[in-house]
Amino acid sequence: MIVINAKMAFRNIWRNTRRSLFTILALSISTAILIFMLSWQFGAYNTMINAMARLKSGHVQIQAKGYKDEKEMYLVIPEPDRIARILQRLKGIRAFTYRANGFALLSSEKRTYGAFVVGIDPSKEITVSPIAT
Repeated sequence: MIVINAKMAFRNIWRNTRRSLFTILALSISTAILIFMLSWQFGAYNTMINAMARLKSGHVQIQAKGYKDEKEMYLVIPEPDRIARILQRLKGIRAFTYRANGFALLSSEKRTYGAFVVGIDPSKEITVSPIAT
């Protein structure tokens, strides 16, 4: 029964050749567009992730214990130079820098804005981010 239905279905495809070709063409074009758009989307995601890693966070962050939960400005690493010496000995680390993050309130005569402030070490920052350029 299934073999007979398959033969009938295959024969029916070629009864209206024009309709079948348009259907095949529409499916091919839509599949090609889908593949192109997905590739473009994943490429855009990859570009955004790499740009943010280079500009803001880097690929690895070392933070004080509890900073992730509380985001307090006073939660700092007590001996950053000791960690710097360890990082300098590790293979695969091209560059690192120190950063301090905080929030500030900027105001003018008409408006007030919240701002994210990043303190950097200019001599080291030039080795890890494109901010200088």
